[in-house]
Parts: sequence; structure tokens; C-alpha cells
Amino acid sequence: MTGGDILSSMDIDLLAQECRNETHKFLRREPHMPFYCFELLCRAYRDQIEVALSHVYTIYLPILAKRAMRHPQFGQSCQDADGFARTTLANFYHAVKGPLFSQKFQTLAQAIKYMYACVYTTVLEDIEYTSFADASEDENLPSPEPPSDLELQELW
Repeated sequence: MTGGDILSSMDIDLLAQECRNETHKFLRREPHMPFYCFELLCRAYRDQIEVALSHVYTIYLPILAKRAMRHPQFGQSCQDADGFARTTLANFYHAVKGPLFSQKFQTLAQAIKYMYACVYTTVLEDIEYTSFADASEDENLPSPEPPSDLELQELW
């Protein structure tokens, strides 16, 4: 049995625990093995196994929330960091689920880099939407009056 065979046959809960352990090592800048987390992501996104996806959310939600708070424009946004992390994970799922996951990513580093890009985009989109909504609700602008019947007839 090869290392890939062992990982692909490993119980999801055990795989998730190993991924948590390796993620903690990574965050402490200790030597770590990315294979467990990548296999968990494969099962969650490529194979679309709901239990694996739940574990991914539990493990990566706090990491992505911290990444959102580090965004230089986070203070201008309307959402909290957890909201950005949830939106990021949902966007990531819809962008790479199924066979697309394997086509886009061969390593954990590639997948995480893409997640980080999704966080960045999610924050920017929120800021853009908020500034657009604020501009359209500006109280200094006169509200348009509906055209009169005479004006409508003139237009035609």
C-alpha cells in the first residue's frame, strides 16, 4: 500500500484530526505534513463529501477570518471577519467543486493560496458594494420626481 492509498482509505474524522494537528504545526512555524489537509480538501471539494466539507469549514474558518482582518481595507467593510470567511468558503466551493478541484490544484499550498485570493476579493467586493449603496442613498441628492403625463406625451 502506498502513502496515497493509505490517505485515500483513511477515515474522514481521523483525517480531519491529523489535518488539525498539522495545521497547528504550520501556524506555529513547525515542520508539518500537508498531505492530510490536501486529502481532506479533495474529499470535501473534489468528491463533495459533506462530512469532509464540514471539517474543512471548522479548520479553515478561523484561519480565513484572521486573513480577512489583515486585509488593509477591512475596517471599511460592513461584515465581520467570520462573515467574510463563510462567504469565501462558499465561493471557493462553487468555483472548484467536483473535477475542477483536481484540475486546478495538485498541492495544499495552491488551494490555500486560492482561498486567500478569494478572501481578498470578498472583502473588496463588500467595500465596493457598500460604497455604491452609500452613494445611491446619499441624502443630499434630490429624489427624482416621476414625469407628468404632459412630459410623457412630449417624450413620445
